[in-house]
Amino acid sequence: MPVRAFEILCTHLQHLLEAEAWEPALLHLRQARQTLTGREEATRLYHICKAVPEAALERVEWAEELAWVAYRADAAELAERAAARHPDELAAFAAWLLVQREAYAEALVQAERALQGRGAAVAWRMRAMARCRLGLPDWREAYLEAAQHMQRHATERDHGLCLLEYGAQLTYAGDNFAARSVYAEAISLLRADPYMLAYAYYNLGIACLRLYELHSAASAFEHALVEAQRPKGQSMLSLAWRGLGSARRARGEFPRALHAYEESLRSATSAHGRIVALRGIGHTQRMAGQLDAALLTFYEALREARHPEQHSVYADIAAAKTQIGDRAGALEAAGRTDTRDHEDAQRLRIVQAELQRQAGNVAEAAELLQGVDLTRLWAFEEARAFPALFALRDYAVPPAEPMRVRVSADGAIRAWVNDVPVSLRPAALEASLLALLLWHGGSVSVERALDALDVPGSNERLRKQALSRAVVALRRALGWKTAVHADGQLLTLDPGVIWSALEVPTPQRAQDFCAGRFDRWVTEWAEVYL
Repeated sequence: MPVRAFEILCTHLQHLLEAEAWEPALLHLRQARQTLTGREEATRLYHICKAVPEAALERVEWAEELAWVAYRADAAELAERAAARHPDELAAFAAWLLVQREAYAEALVQAERALQGRGAAVAWRMRAMARCRLGLPDWREAYLEAAQHMQRHATERDHGLCLLEYGAQLTYAGDNFAARSVYAEAISLLRADPYMLAYAYYNLGIACLRLYELHSAASAFEHALVEAQRPKGQSMLSLAWRGLGSARRARGEFPRALHAYEESLRSATSAHGRIVALRGIGHTQRMAGQLDAALLTFYEALREARHPEQHSVYADIAAAKTQIGDRAGALEAAGRTDTRDHEDAQRLRIVQAELQRQAGNVAEAAELLQGVDLTRLWAFEEARAFPALFALRDYAVPPAEPMRVRVSADGAIRAWVNDVPVSLRPAALEASLLALLLWHGGSVSVERALDALDVPGSNERLRKQALSRAVVALRRALGWKTAVHADGQLLTLDPGVIWSALEVPTPQRAQDFCAGRFDRWVTEWAEVYL
């Protein structure tokens, strides 16, 4: 049902509750609950339900509907009250509450009781979660059974959430091939929920990263970003940008990765989000050889930490100090590293191995490196930072190459970074500006650009402002802030990037040059051959 239907149901429900018309109110509540498509709507419904008197919970029908609302809005207190009134009929929601408390054995007992009763979809999902968290060997079958039940008896969103969770467990278990296909199915079921759809695309990107499918990973993260930019998905913005940053860094696109992580930092809404984004920036700076900048970024991340005296960021600091040759500083940072996260523990092991190698203890270094999982993407990246160390295991990674940008003006203007198309609007001013810069060897004066391009504005000041906006749009399309340098007099393409010569049509097809643009320079170019 469209969002409008949910709004109408909520309005009617509020009026019915005010009028104490309990039977029609119950029907409207059930229909609104079945209609909602995301957490935001569930939260709104939960606040409306605060007007329901406590006495209504005596009826199991009311208690079930309120428990459903609590489940969808993640409001444990309301679910507890409802389940406590009807422990036999609402065991499914008791199972959910127990899973929240990580009481998985008790949750499994409650879920098994409710597989054919009220809230059965919740019970099947909690059964699978509990079996997985308890390490039972049939947890995969449990998730498949839950998904089959939901396909027949639950909403598409519930089915999609179950599959999304199953995919996450597969990823955690290292079965990224299976996770990838499960995420694809989940995505098809979550189209009406931008928040969860962004999260599903993000998870798909992570699975692709772990499979070294870097192009597919970047594509998934870009889809996540599209969904996160919708009004109901914006709390996923930081995560989506962070994922895109990791894919770009893995491809050696360090300037584009930095831009993505900076956007992640800008849109982060929690200290944890800011710390992770800053670690991404610092790690990218490390991989790009900007070690002093990386250390500054890592210390900035520590300032966000509640307990900075012992933190996972010290693994990054230890790695950077090892690279610059500060052995004492690296050892001190290593001793302050929180190693509960597997990747941080492994990075610390790499640091310890490199310090041994630098001290001439090659055998000890090789032994430490034996404990590092070389199949992981972060190991691939660390091998670039410590090539001599990883050579002890005959593991060689070619150094990251400069980014390559290719632009075609043969027809509509298109651009590729490392052979991956970018979202350049071919008929927009910024597209013609890019082609103009390339045609002139990477640099033109502002005066020449204003003369050559069809820049809107009734006077020079307005035209310069429009040109400035086109520069910003071009940077955004290419994916990094320094893609175009502007000093007020001169526009210059980033010299640290390899820019291929502008691709143009043959003289016989000169009319196809920069198709869709009618700038002065485009017309003059075509007239040479016509």
